[in-house]
Amino acid sequence: MSDTNLPVVIKAKPHFARGNDWSLLEEVRALIRNDHAKFILDLSGMDRINSREIGVIAACVKSSRDAEGELKLCGLNEFVEKVFHIAGMNNVVDSYPDSDAAKASFTA
Repeated sequence: MSDTNLPVVIKAKPHFARGNDWSLLEEVRALIRNDHAKFILDLSGMDRINSREIGVIAACVKSSRDAEGELKLCGLNEFVEKVFHIAGMNNVVDSYPDSDAAKASFTA
């Protein structure tokens, strides 16, 4: 039995939003239906990010907030962090160097 109060860590795959692939959003929504609302999206495996992927992340943030939860990011490399800053996502979602720091932020 999982503790729905703890954040769920989701490891994003590179190019997770190719074509009409919304599986990341679908995964978050399925977890919300199972009473989870706190998420950490680990982007450490991604060397690049595009606007479609940013859109999917924004939809995940909205879904978690609609469920009175929160989504945080971790593992952003320098390029991905710059793109998030340019897109203004740094004002929408918090990011942390790793999943441990992101987990700790939920209890702070």
